[in-house]
Amino acid sequence: MGQTLTKLGRPEEAIPYIEQAIRLDPRISAGRLYQLGLAHMLLGQVDEAINIYRRGRAVSPKAWYLRFALAGALVKVFGCRPSEVGR
Repeated sequence: MGQTLTKLGRPEEAIPYIEQAIRLDPRISAGRLYQLGLAHMLLGQVDEAINIYRRGRAVSPKAWYLRFALAGALVKVFGCRPSEVGR
């Protein structure tokens, strides 16, 4: 439900569903954290998205989509180059 709401452009409504899915499943999924970060990005809550993407990378360091999302968020905040992210 959360992913669908995000894709429909309703990230504010999506966040509680994604958070509930994370709470209910003790195995934190990198995909769910990506969706939660994306919803926050769409709301302009970039700092929160960065924290969520970093949490996702800690759970799944090889998840390329989290690295890509984190790079985009950091570029938006700090203006750094994507090649500088992940060091």
